[in-house]
Amino acid sequence: MKMRQLKERLARQNANVSERMVKYYIETGLIPPPDYTQVNQAEYSDIHYVRLLRIDAMKKAGMGFSGIRSQIETLDGFIRQMAEKKGITYEEAANLPEVISREYCEYMVKYRGEETNTKSELI
Repeated sequence: MKMRQLKERLARQNANVSERMVKYYIETGLIPPPDYTQVNQAEYSDIHYVRLLRIDAMKKAGMGFSGIRSQIETLDGFIRQMAEKKGITYEEAANLPEVISREYCEYMVKYRGEETNTKSELI
């Protein structure tokens, strides 16, 4: 999805994320870089959406940047283990449905207080 679509999708979840914030999170390593189909054509995936929802929720909960970074590093550790286990790159592992589902479920339970029961409820 393009940046505009990503921001619209986030806004439907009441996540306040600007394009500038997305670029900052990429620069600081909180979210992986998008795929570039052309020089100025970034393509964002579900992992970007889920991660941005989570970061927004952590900020709204009053967590500072270092706390957010620490939690994201823990999540990234899981993704790196998955990549190593499957013999794929971090980017490929980050976009695996089971990785996205896991991160989304954790977000729903921890920050929204909701349980997810089926795959159809995910994303």
